[in-house]
Amino acid sequence: MRFRRGAVDRLILAGIGLSALNASSTEDSFDDTLEVYAKALVANVAVSAEEGRTTLNQYRDVWRQTRDFVDRFTEAGIIP
Repeated sequence: MRFRRGAVDRLILAGIGLSALNASSTEDSFDDTLEVYAKALVANVAVSAEEGRTTLNQYRDVWRQTRDFVDRFTEAGIIP
């Protein structure tokens, strides 16, 4: 079965576009979920205020590391 060059190009572009859309929606969903967990963590912390701030800062550090990891892929052009 032979494909025309234009059809293959359109399929490749559609695949890249859908992949970018999926990456974007996945990232947005992750951000929303993380926000819910952060709010729940703050609301349910049964420790002193200082320990709560320390825990929240640790989660912020993990979030920053995760964002830096994703940003490296974006800057490299792997994730559009």
